[in-house]
Amino acid sequence: MPDLVERDAQLTVLHDLLHNCAEGRGRTILIDGPVGCGKTELLYTFANGAERTGIQFLCATCSHTEEALPLGVLGQLFRSRATPDQRDRVAELAGRAQAATSQADQSPGHGLPAAQAQELYQLCLSLLDLANDRPTIIGVDDVQYADPLSLHCLLYLARRLRSAPILLLLTEVTPRPPGYSPLHTDLPPAGECHHLQLAPLSQAAVAAFLQDRGGPAAADRLASTWHAVSGGNPRLLHALVEDDRHSGTEFQRTVIGEAYGRAVLNCVHRSNPAVLSIARELAVFDGSAPPTLLGRLTEVNQESRTRALRALGMAGLQQDGRFRHPAARTAVLDELPWTDQMTLRSRAAQLLHDGGAPVDAVAGQLLAGGQPEAPWATIVLADAAEQAVRVNRVDLAVGYLERATQFTADSRTRNAFRARQSRLEWRLNPATAARHLVALAEAGPAGELAVEDGFPLVRQLVWHGLFDAAAGVLDWVRDAAAGDPERHGPALRDIELWLACTYPPLFAGRAAAAASGHPSRALRTDPRLLSAATITDVLCRGRSDAAIVAAEQILRTTRLSNDEYCGDEAPPLALLALVYADRIEAAQSWCDRLLGEADELGLPTWRGLFGALRAEIAVRQGDFAGAVDSARRAVDLMPGRGWGIAIGLPLGSLILAATRGGRYREAGRYLDEPVPEGMFASRFGLHYLRARGHFHLATDNPAAALADFLGCGDLMRDWRIDMSGLVPWRLDAAEALLAQHKRDEARRLIDGQLAGLGEDQPRVRGAALRLLAAVTPKPKNRIDLLVESVDILENNGDRFELARSLGGLGRTYEAAGEQKRARMVVRRAWHVARKCGAMPLAADLLPTRGLRQEIPRQGKGTVLTEAEHRVAALAAVGYTNRQIASKLYITDSTVEQHLTKVYRKLNVKYRRELPGVLHTDVAGSA
Repeated sequence: MPDLVERDAQLTVLHDLLHNCAEGRGRTILIDGPVGCGKTELLYTFANGAERTGIQFLCATCSHTEEALPLGVLGQLFRSRATPDQRDRVAELAGRAQAATSQADQSPGHGLPAAQAQELYQLCLSLLDLANDRPTIIGVDDVQYADPLSLHCLLYLARRLRSAPILLLLTEVTPRPPGYSPLHTDLPPAGECHHLQLAPLSQAAVAAFLQDRGGPAAADRLASTWHAVSGGNPRLLHALVEDDRHSGTEFQRTVIGEAYGRAVLNCVHRSNPAVLSIARELAVFDGSAPPTLLGRLTEVNQESRTRALRALGMAGLQQDGRFRHPAARTAVLDELPWTDQMTLRSRAAQLLHDGGAPVDAVAGQLLAGGQPEAPWATIVLADAAEQAVRVNRVDLAVGYLERATQFTADSRTRNAFRARQSRLEWRLNPATAARHLVALAEAGPAGELAVEDGFPLVRQLVWHGLFDAAAGVLDWVRDAAAGDPERHGPALRDIELWLACTYPPLFAGRAAAAASGHPSRALRTDPRLLSAATITDVLCRGRSDAAIVAAEQILRTTRLSNDEYCGDEAPPLALLALVYADRIEAAQSWCDRLLGEADELGLPTWRGLFGALRAEIAVRQGDFAGAVDSARRAVDLMPGRGWGIAIGLPLGSLILAATRGGRYREAGRYLDEPVPEGMFASRFGLHYLRARGHFHLATDNPAAALADFLGCGDLMRDWRIDMSGLVPWRLDAAEALLAQHKRDEARRLIDGQLAGLGEDQPRVRGAALRLLAAVTPKPKNRIDLLVESVDILENNGDRFELARSLGGLGRTYEAAGEQKRARMVVRRAWHVARKCGAMPLAADLLPTRGLRQEIPRQGKGTVLTEAEHRVAALAAVGYTNRQIASKLYITDSTVEQHLTKVYRKLNVKYRRELPGVLHTDVAGSA
């Protein structure tokens, strides 16, 4: 009997009693247990098995919907086996009994009138007659719902079974509801009535249940979870099997579906009404209410509440005042009409508030639909929103604020809620936040919005390209700051600095003026002001030690927080200052930390923003595959209009990285993406224009490239942020001019770039020297310039620029007749370019004859080991033994041993001979 698990003891008792029954000794058996625990299954499994051996089985199922139907249960019993004559007799007696019933009180505890008792006696005799010819099992399922007259008859029968070949099997749900029931007072004594109790299945039994259906692996994998979800309730277990079958997962994982929800409702509705009421309260409160509140929502008294909780616990539905699985709670809630849910939610909110419950518990009821007519509702929702922000539940805070605006009649308060909501929504999806901005921009100058909310509003409006609205709000907050400079002056200074370095047109090109203002105390202590001032200082004046120190101070002392209200705040601005100041390694380290913090917060906008910055850093390092990966993920995190004008940052990285990698079709697709027109008047547009220019240059359109590069230069000069760390437009334009063979014009731009550079801009200086070499006629001078460029770029981290300078140096060596050195340098350039993913550059270097030569194999040794390769490669390009040891983290003695073996294997005597014979991947060594 595979469907019955952990019921062997009960079956043994039943079979023993059946044996006695066959000998004429009848008995009554009461099987009780929680709803869904297998009472019906046990009854029918046993009775159907007995029926196959010749035992007669009469059955009836009771229902609370038929409790008012007189003799309904007896009618089922007679219909199952009676002859036509017996059915006629029963119908006649039932009719008279029913007529008598209309004259009598049938309630429990009341005796029956003599005439009615006589009619029931005749019915009982008819039942006994059915068992005259063979042993009989009479099974009545859910007897607690039997109509009173049928119950009287069954009890009458139970008292007369001692010498009758009848087993009377009754099943009942426990715990029983309070109140008197003749079922428990009038049954025969223990010797004649056997009591079998069924409990939920143990975890071992659940494992056996699973093994029967899915094998040992399924039992090992799922038994613990299924037991926890079902509480050992067989009805719920069968529902889980059905859900698994419909999903097709074949017991690989737990699937909670519709069958489980239906089984939960079946259990709840087959219990008494108090159980249903308490189940609905548990679903509404979801653990937020103390035990003393349970029952008050649906007016269930304390005794009934206690029994109902026990019943739900025994049935495997609840544990510690909560449903075992959210799907059970959902099933109970979804069954309720929405109006009933709102009523319960409103009452729950009031009860929780009056009982001093935490604000999040009260707000949860309001958010779910509760509408108490009370002034405290908006206060609770606002407090709950701030609490949710503190625990990184921004989505929940947004919902609370949305609900608060619905309860608020005062327009100024409502706008305050909306302003806060829009700032929080920005953290989740800026496109969603945009729906509030125009109305808020109109509310500010009209006096319907607090000035403090106006400053972040300017940022949001600019982000979405709503520049006219931003200008109106900016004028309003400027007037407010002029009237109260102590209160609003620092915030105004912050927004003006941000505008100066992000969207200069709105600040009338006054970036330099903003950067040169006298540093107030707030500027020195407020991270937002300090970060905005730092990046503005870098953009207007170039890299400075003070700006770098300030940026790293901000990054050391500031952590991402949900209290920040917009993306270009202290950490990202400080990070950008390092990027534009060419502190790429430091920027990478800080950016990786910030990305980790953003992931912990789980907010898409932060993750997208720092992902875009990570892509920009990767481009500047020559890691084009990493740049594409980071930028793609960043764009995906804020699809559609979410990026606003800032889309130029990740798109610029995607276009430039794809172009450097030779993926021109992919880069073209990125260029086909629609972008907001306002992006081109922002700092983000400079990144995009530069990337587009290099795409044009790589695809043989130098004139279009030059237009984009010069366009960057015009904007940067107009905005007074002409800083090569942002976009080295002069060098880019020089490349485009060289592609058009305009060497003199290119030379002027290169000289102009070098004249404006300090020693603290090595990446741009290295690139400028490479281009200067391209317009220098004498080979010796070109070599000197390129050697200096390589020396600078070796320690700067930009592998792409290093590969280009190495390639130029190798070509120049080759032109000068230094073939061995040319081969070695070009090979290295080729490997570095390959490591960058710069396939067009690698392909351009490949035709060099030296790259096609094989490693000589003469000498006593064989192929070099990996360790020997690395040491030899570094020695070939001029590193001393001590420098090699430091780079490879080995001792000087180990370096000497490796070189001795290399010389022997390659049959060379001196280090200077290595470049001519060594063919190896030195990119990983250098």
